[in-house]
Order: sequence, then structure tokens, then C-alpha cells
Amino acid sequence: MPGMFGSGVRLELGGRFRGVGIDSVRALQAGLASLLFLFTTLATFGPWFSLPLAIALTGASVASGFAGVYWSHRATHSARRHPWELGRVYGRVGWFASLIGIIVSASLNGLVFIALHPLGWIVAIVLILAFLAIHAGTGTKEELFLARLNPVQRTAACVVCGRRALVAGGHWRRVGWTCVACAPRRHHQVVHKILRASVILCFVGFTVLATTGQRSLAFCEILELASDVPTEVRGTQVEIGLTEGFARIVIIKEFFNPSDRLKEGQVFFPLEKGHELITDLSLKIGNVVYHSSASDRQEGLDDFLGALANGKDAALVQYDPARDVYWIAVTIPPKESRTTVTTLEMPLTKRDGLYEYDYRLSVDARQSTQYLRLHATVQTSAPLETVQVPSHPGLAFSRRGMNAAEAWINSTEEAGGRDLTIQFRSSGPSIGQQVVTRTVDDATVQERYVRFSVDVRDPAFAGSLRPLPRSFLFLVDASGSMGISNRWSLASDAVLRLGQSLGPRESYAIAAFQGKKVITQSDVPHQWTRDSEGDVARFLESIHPAGSTSLTVAVPTAERWARDAAAGGQQPILFLLTDGHPTIDSDGGVESAVRQVVGAIRVPVLESVKTAFTGGEGIVFASPNTQVVIQGGEVVAVAKMSGGATDPLSLDVSGSGPAGDERFLTRDYASGEIPLQPLLRKQWVLFRVHALLVEIEATGDPATVAELKAFATANRIVTPYTSLVVTIPRTNPGTPATEGSTAFDLAGFDPFGGGLLTGPGSAPQGLQGPGSTSTAAAPPFAFTTPLDQQARDARAYWDDVGNDLSVEHEVDRYVRVDSPEYQALGLNEGVPRFQGRDLTIVENDGELIGIYRGRLDPSSALLSVLWNVFWGTLAAATLCAFVEVRKRARDAGRRKIPRYLVGEP
Repeated sequence: MPGMFGSGVRLELGGRFRGVGIDSVRALQAGLASLLFLFTTLATFGPWFSLPLAIALTGASVASGFAGVYWSHRATHSARRHPWELGRVYGRVGWFASLIGIIVSASLNGLVFIALHPLGWIVAIVLILAFLAIHAGTGTKEELFLARLNPVQRTAACVVCGRRALVAGGHWRRVGWTCVACAPRRHHQVVHKILRASVILCFVGFTVLATTGQRSLAFCEILELASDVPTEVRGTQVEIGLTEGFARIVIIKEFFNPSDRLKEGQVFFPLEKGHELITDLSLKIGNVVYHSSASDRQEGLDDFLGALANGKDAALVQYDPARDVYWIAVTIPPKESRTTVTTLEMPLTKRDGLYEYDYRLSVDARQSTQYLRLHATVQTSAPLETVQVPSHPGLAFSRRGMNAAEAWINSTEEAGGRDLTIQFRSSGPSIGQQVVTRTVDDATVQERYVRFSVDVRDPAFAGSLRPLPRSFLFLVDASGSMGISNRWSLASDAVLRLGQSLGPRESYAIAAFQGKKVITQSDVPHQWTRDSEGDVARFLESIHPAGSTSLTVAVPTAERWARDAAAGGQQPILFLLTDGHPTIDSDGGVESAVRQVVGAIRVPVLESVKTAFTGGEGIVFASPNTQVVIQGGEVVAVAKMSGGATDPLSLDVSGSGPAGDERFLTRDYASGEIPLQPLLRKQWVLFRVHALLVEIEATGDPATVAELKAFATANRIVTPYTSLVVTIPRTNPGTPATEGSTAFDLAGFDPFGGGLLTGPGSAPQGLQGPGSTSTAAAPPFAFTTPLDQQARDARAYWDDVGNDLSVEHEVDRYVRVDSPEYQALGLNEGVPRFQGRDLTIVENDGELIGIYRGRLDPSSALLSVLWNVFWGTLAAATLCAFVEVRKRARDAGRRKIPRYLVGEP
């Protein structure tokens, strides 16, 4: 504003601009600068859009626009004070250009939305009133100045002392025009300039901060309806308990809904059918926990949908046949948190002398935005011999006596973005028991659950085992991704080196797979000779990597070779050389196919092994008692019988050996000699469930399905046929529900009775943990700006084109949506492998097919290029105009200003 800080506006008569007001030139240049920043921002829209750059450009556009409005206003007053001044149209054009820059840029970066906030309205009204007051005061002073002006002599009367002086030698102050004698001193002018610069810097800072303050949220990958404010996983806590033949995992996830509408988030647990079973689900709201009830799969879904229809909170866990995973759906009201407590349990099978458990920690580390804590405990009935973590070599287990060890992970940095693998074994035969007291027909009955296991490497079996010659079976991935970074050469060298280690009476076979094709060197395994190295090298050199990765397409070949080798008295050893996860059949068929081939290539070393217990009545084994023990495995028996913990027990292990039927092992346990082991009953139940699932998979008997449903429902286990559901009546906010609820104390929660979800290096102070109802992460008013949306579009574009399947050339072909080729494919039965905004990759009939649309369509890409060219051209033209303004103003002054007005002789 003129005179806001007491500084004057100098009209350079006879100077550089010769009659064109400098404020008019500055107003036009500021308006052009505002448009230049705006056009440059629009020219960056597209795949290469940068949100920080766009925020800076639009902020500069708004700041330049306000500067243009300011100088345009000054130019208007300067024109009234100097009637002979030219270039008034410069100020008007600058004002119009500045106004366009302000409105459009503020709409892009969100300043308009902030101005619509009630606080923004108050600030705007105060500024407008102040502007009008100053404008009115300045107009009154200008009228007084014009009344005292002599335009011929270019003199006016000073408002302070009343003396007349040349207008060019005076200054404008708050009180009006003053002569040079009454003008402020130079150091005062310096202070005023500093104040003006401070105001401009504060405004620019406010612009940048206001447009970036809403982008502090991080979101996880949750399946839900499209939303500008997705559901957030604030944190995850995991408790892993491992013992001989059994694993129990408790996963606690805190979800937060930052939006203004009810969410139904679905979280997919990476669980394979027949691997881990969900045995409990609870929903925690505030300080109250609600437990689930078991039901038939369809009944559970109906109850969940009914709760949603009635406006109630609910949670559901079910099996998804299409993806072969379990998922949890939970309702999350606006601006509230919900915490799910999920218990997973599974039997562990010993392989190569070790129990091994894999947990997909990378999923939790990627999802959790505030905290991640994991506590792993290994506790065995026999002395713990070895515990190791090959996935995290730096993670050390601390021993707790001879039978237990534990480890902690307390941050996403410690997780390292990798999945967790724990391996352990105990020394010698292992036996444990659990006694459960029940009341049946008003009588107290004791049920005794006993688990016994012994490693096949035990000296008791030494006379029955013999070394076997090997047969190396190579399955080499020849998909498109293997052609990247010299991977194919490395795989070929590995095959040659391994083949050279084969000895007499040992054989090999090689198959390369790509897409739906399997390329074999020969139909049957044959012995390695001097000429084999050259034959193998030529075979591998003849193959060119291309197409998708399908493990299942090569598994039947490996299974056939393995059976041939086993029939010839050789131990088949399968080598799978690949660069990563399969891209074909990666969910549905891989696990069962690999399970079959693993069973085929592991030669049985003990057959018809039976474990007999003596000392209990009504013995019921959880799974068939007759076992075939493979190399590297163990003999295991889990049985239920009557009796107490102090009753003596005897057992013997017998089977077929080289000399026929023989007894391998006999043990007698006196009263109180068998250690107590918690959760053995649950182990027996899980073994029974798995045995029923295997039987259903083999026969499909409806009676077995009905038996599994009844058994799993009675024991609260989620299977492909049963569900767990939590339904909660809606209560007023802040009112804890009391009916059917119990207080949930996380500090006392432990699945094995001893470990706590706190420990060395636990989460820092301020992380509330599951159940926290704080809504600090939600902004007071949230909105999505066009720049935000453009950034999401750009991120979605790069997520589409940067997915692993496309980058590694795993996709067999691409089709455009709604094209004749797409219509002919009939992809309704295809299995999605990647779902992006504009790209979907589907597995169909052994192929990976990419379906593109939107920005990935060539026509859309052309429009995007034309958009960038158009706005880039406008930006370049605006820059040229900005440079030419001063020159044109100077030329206009030279042409039109009379000599007597500029004082030239």
C-alpha cells in the first residue's frame, strides 16, 4: 500500500523509463512472473510430476501475484499523483494477470481451501477492512495533493511545512506529500525496506507451510473402497511362541480411520491353506476387548453383513479360496481406532533335523506407520540345542536356562524389510504332556494329552539307515527376468559347478521353464560323464530367457524324474534356480505341487513306523499312527488318553527295517517324570484338523466336511469351511460397553505364560500401542488439493509401469481394455497378479496378460504430451514477455513524452 511504511514512490522523469511509471512496470512484471510460475507448474503435470517442485512453483506464483496486486495498486495512486505519467495499461494488465495467478495457483495448492476455513474468513475480513481504510485515507491525501499541484511548474505544497517544491524532489509519507526537507532520513528508509522484505518473506513462508502442512500421513496397503484418505495401520505387535512341533503367533494391529466416513478395511494375512490356522479373533475398542464366536463360513459372513446393516461394529475372519489366504475385515468409525488381536497356530514339521518357522515380517514393517514390535520365544521340553535366524544374522537369541531363548525386534529398521525365519532343534527324544479336567455327566474326567518325537538321526535308528547315491534334478528359471543383470550366466555356471561334484552311480537331469513351456535336455536322468559338461553348456546357451515364471509347469517333470531316481535307489535332490517369486500360479497351485514333489524326492528311510503307548485308556491319535519317515525327518505321535499327570507311561517305536519288522526304541516314564507342556491339547486339535483337511482334499467326502465343521466350530478354528466373527452393539462415544466385555491389559498378555510385549529397546515414550484412541494424526480439517491428486496420479503411474512383473519382463503380452483381443480372452476366470490403477496383470491359462487403460493407453499418452507442450510453450512466451516489458516501456516513453515534461533542454 502507498505510504504503509512511510516510503515514497519515485517517478523517474527524464530517467530510465522517461514517463512510464516504475510501479506499472513492476506490476506487469510481477503478474507475468505469477503466470510464468503457474504455466510451469501445469507443464510439469504428468508422469514426471514432482509435488515439492509444484508446491514451490505455485507458492511463488501466489507470492508474485500478491506483489503484482500491490504494485498495481501503487501504480494506480502514482497515476493520480502524476497526471503526465504513461503506461497505465501496464498496471491494469499486471493486476489482471496477478489475479489469475493467485486464484488458479491457490486453487491448485490448497490455499483457497484454507481461506474457506472459518479462521481464514476472519483473517481475510480483517485484511480487507484494513486495506479499505488505508485506501480511503490515501485517496483523501491525494485529493489534497492535487488541489495544491501546479502541473505546468511541476510543484506542490508540502503537507508538513506548506512550502512549494518540485514534485520529483519530494516523497510520499503517511501524512501525504512532503518536500525534501521534511522527508524521512535515509536510515529510516532502510528500516522501512527491511520491514517490507520481512513481510514478503513471512508471506512466502506461510504460503509454503500452508500448502505442505497436510502431507504428513503415511498409508498402508489395505483393501478398501477408493478413498482420498485411506485407512492407516498405526502399529503392529507380534508375539511368536515356538516349541517342538508347534507354533503360536499373536498379531495385534491398530487401525485408524482418518476420514469422515465409516470404513470397512480388509487386511490380508499371508496364510496358506493347511499351513497356519486362525484360532482366535478379538476386537479392542478403547480399553474394552470383545471376543469372537465360531460359526459356519456362510453364517459368519451373514452375521457380519447383518451387523453392518444395523450400524454395529464388527470384525470377521474368513478364508478366501481364490487367493488361498485368510483375511480380516473390520469396521472402523470416522476418526477412531480399532485394534484386532489375531491368534494363529500351526504344527511344525522337522526338516533336515530342524524345526523351521517363517513369518512375513516385511508385510508388517511396510504397513506400520508408527511402531513395530516383535517378541519371539523358543521353549522346548528337551534341552534346546540350536536356535538360529538365517534371515536376520544380527538378531541374537538370549538364552533363558537350558530349554528357552528369546529375541526382540523393536522397529521397522531392525526388521530390515525382510521376512523372519527361525530354525531350532532340541537334543534327544522329546516328550511332554498336558492334563485337562472336564466335567461329563456330573463326573470329573481327566484327559491326558501326550506328544512324543524323536529325530531320525537318533542312534536307535542307526542300523536301519544307509547312505544313498544322489540324483541332481535341475529346474532352471528361463523367464524374462533371468535375462537381466547377467542372471542367466550365473545360473548356467551354478548348474555346471554342481554337476561336476557328482560321482559314480550318480545322475542328473535339467529342465528350463518359461511361461507354459518346459525345455528338457533329456527325458530321463542319466549319469554325469566327461562329455556332460559340454552338453549342458550347449543346452543352456541355446535357451533365451523370455516370458513369465511358473513353478507349477515344471513340477510334474521334476516329480517324474524323482520317482525314476528313487526307484533306481538314488536320493533325488531338487535344485530350483530362479531369481524370485513365481509370477504364474503363485498362490493357488504352487504349494500343493511343491508339497507333492518334495514328498517324491525325499526317500523314505523308515516305513510303517508305529508308536504304541501303554498306561492309558481310550487312546486316540490325532493323525494316523502308521508313519513313513523321510530322510531328515522325525517320528512323532500326538495322542489323547485318560489319566493324570503322575500316572506312569511306557512307549515303544517299531517299524520295518533291513531285517524286517523290528522294535527301534522303548521308553518307560515313571510317575511325574514327563514334563508339563502347555497347549498340547491345542496341538492335538490342530493335528486332527489337518488330518481332516487332507482327507477332504483326497476324497471330498461330505460326511468328513460335516465332521470338520463341527469339530472346528467347537474348538473355535477358522478353516476353509468355518469363520470367526465379532459383533458389537453401537454405544455412545466415550461410553465403554459392559455387557459381554472384559478389560484387556496388554502388559499381562502372553500366549505361553511368561513373555510380555515389552522388553529391551521397546517403543519410545509416547507410542500408546494397540487400542490408543488418540486422533492426533488426523488434521483439524483435511482436504485433497489438485496437486495432491496429481501426485497420486503420477505415483500410481510409476507403480503401474514399475511393478516387478513388467520391469523384469515377466508379462507374456499386453492388451488394451475393451479391445477385440481383450474381449476374445474371456478373463473372468483369471487370477489377478497385479492390480494397479491403469494396469492389471492377470494369470490366465498359464500366461501373464497385462491389461492397460487410462494413462498407459497410447492416445492418453499423446494427450499428456500435448498438454505439456502447450503449457510449456505458454511458459516460454511469458518468460519472453517478462524480459521485453522494460524495453517496451522505455521505448514507449521515448516516443510519447514531450521534452518540457521531462525537463530536457
